Amino acid sequence: MKDLIIIIVILGVIFGGTYFQNKYLDKTTEDLVSVINKMEENMSAPREEKEKIVEELLNKWEKYEKPWIALQYHHNINTIEDLLIECYTFYLEGDETHFLLNARIINRNMDDLKNREGISIVNVL
Repeated sequence: MKDLIIIIVILGVIFGGTYFQNKYLDKTTEDLVSVINKMEENMSAPREEKEKIVEELLNKWEKYEKPWIALQYHHNINTIEDLLIECYTFYLEGDETHFLLNARIINRNMDDLKNREGISIVNVL
């Protein structure tokens, strides 16, 4: 009976930790994507407004980057960071086509980041 209780506790810790990790990733990725959507809406704004939005994006990224590194592969985080740099550079320069392309790639990578950590048969196998 003790063995069964220990197994249940261990499984509870594993599944509970994964659940809270996924909730955190959902919250933080939605937060970053909301800033990128804000950038898309303000594509024709003056440079000063654009710089404020980019600063907001960078502040959020700095806040989330370190916890993400503990939860994800470092390569995935580097890819998202590179895309964010390209995205806000194109945004500041007014290159809407390349900005939108990078914004879509970031959204896809963020979704993949969340889906990769979910508990499912596909991820277990």
